[in-house]
Amino acid sequence: MIAVGILMLGSLLVNGAGAYDSYEFVLKIPSTGQLYFGQLFGVAVDSSGNVYVADSDNSRIQKFSSSGTFLTKWGSFGSGDGQFIGSFSGLAVDSSGNVYVADTYNNRIQKFSSSGTFLTKWGSSGSGDGQFGYPNGVAVDSSGNVYVADGNDRIQKFSSSGTFLTKWGSKGSGNGQFYWATGVAVDSSGNVYVADTHNNRIQKFISPRITVVSPNGGEIWKRGTVHTITWSSAGNTGKKVTIQLLKNGRVVRTVASSTPNDGSQTWTIPKTQTRGKDYMIRIKSTSNSAYKDTSDKNFRIS
Repeated sequence: MIAVGILMLGSLLVNGAGAYDSYEFVLKIPSTGQLYFGQLFGVAVDSSGNVYVADSDNSRIQKFSSSGTFLTKWGSFGSGDGQFIGSFSGLAVDSSGNVYVADTYNNRIQKFSSSGTFLTKWGSSGSGDGQFGYPNGVAVDSSGNVYVADGNDRIQKFSSSGTFLTKWGSKGSGNGQFYWATGVAVDSSGNVYVADTHNNRIQKFISPRITVVSPNGGEIWKRGTVHTITWSSAGNTGKKVTIQLLKNGRVVRTVASSTPNDGSQTWTIPKTQTRGKDYMIRIKSTSNSAYKDTSDKNFRIS
């Protein structure tokens, strides 16, 4: 998946003794005799190299091959499914080829198949969770989660079907604040980059995550003895976590229902705990259950 939310024109990578990398012009769309556009505000590329263009003046999406051959188009002016209003600008494509459009003046996100079939939509005008104040940018991560640069000076995160997951940001010029965020992109590690337009800067945000460190596979812990469960966390995963013991993927014991998210918790294994080699530990945030992790492999209780 390649979502172009922030356009980079040229390269600023220093090569050798101060020379810049030089990019060679290859083609342009349209060329003579091809379809023409109105004003263009967004472009994205799928994993096969096909190019999707937000042809805003014509209220449509156009799809081209990597060489510029016209393939298909969809959309018209309006507020119905598959229609667009005004200068819609955000485009993103997920790993399955589904296309997400920030339909700015309809205050919604629309999702289409790679051929333009309407799949779903979400959003309305407002400042509540899942509402928008003229969304401009959209991006998709490797898990299919959708990030929207909302005109309410925030980023909102959704599942691929439009379920609201989380949000961050407010109006201002401090760290984590925005003054008209218009572009958003996600890298392979889940870090989020935002074009903070009127603050004239790019902001980078760490993907909130919890990672189980120990036990993480192969350990042998004896009943009646004390062990330390450890984990790491990045980003804002909350102040407290729940620690659960799993056997064959099912929760069989809550080790701690709410403990500080400080990376370690001692645990005296009950003498009555069933012996077995198919145990794992799950750690999840008490404030947002989306932030969780489970041991990579089984450990043994003897």
